[in-house]
Amino acid sequence: MLTAAEITAMQDTQKAALPDTCTIKQRTFTADTVGERTEGEITRATNVACRLGPYRAPSEGVVAEQLAGHEAFVLTLAAGQVIEVTDRVIIGSDSYEVVGIESAGAWETARRVIVARRR
Repeated sequence: MLTAAEITAMQDTQKAALPDTCTIKQRTFTADTVGERTEGEITRATNVACRLGPYRAPSEGVVAEQLAGHEAFVLTLAAGQVIEVTDRVIIGSDSYEVVGIESAGAWETARRVIVARRR
């Protein structure tokens, strides 16, 4: 069984291996006067430490369908970083849609997110 101190040490090690920063945008919806929904976004977080790496998509399933026609990556963030599957991530001049979030439970040392960029 890992202690809280050991998990914290692992989280600190993971944070030290996040060389880039990103902005996380949260999708919002507002209703106009005739009941139509207008989509927008607000900034959830800025200067978030991150690392972008390659992702091997499964050949079938929901994630594979969402990635069709897109270039996929794994975005690694600090443990506990708030991010949702409806969010968009900006790294430099590139924009990525969040496709999935891996759950690590109580021993999470980093938050891993599957993101897609249009080709």
